[in-house]
Amino acid sequence: MVAEAPRLSSPAQPIRQVDGLAADAPNGELGRLARLVGEHRRISAELDMEIDRLVNADIGWPVIAHALGVSRQAARQRHERRVRAALLAVFASGDSAARPGKPSGD
Repeated sequence: MVAEAPRLSSPAQPIRQVDGLAADAPNGELGRLARLVGEHRRISAELDMEIDRLVNADIGWPVIAHALGVSRQAARQRHERRVRAALLAVFASGDSAARPGKPSGD
């Protein structure tokens, strides 16, 4: 019987030892993977910033989606999920200064 590989709950999680699996890899074997994951995160963050810039410049979703190679709906929904998650994180942090429409206490 082959055990299914453990999955990380989100791509934003750091590479870490899972149930002793990383300890079984020879020294340095996971270094390339760790570098690739870091690069993927950096590029993903750059893509997100560029999409934000284009949206704020009133570039339409069909144009953005075409450049990404996905449907308009897929591009828009990914952006909206990311923005919603960021807003929820601000509200969950209790940082009233960061909340829209809330006085900052100045």
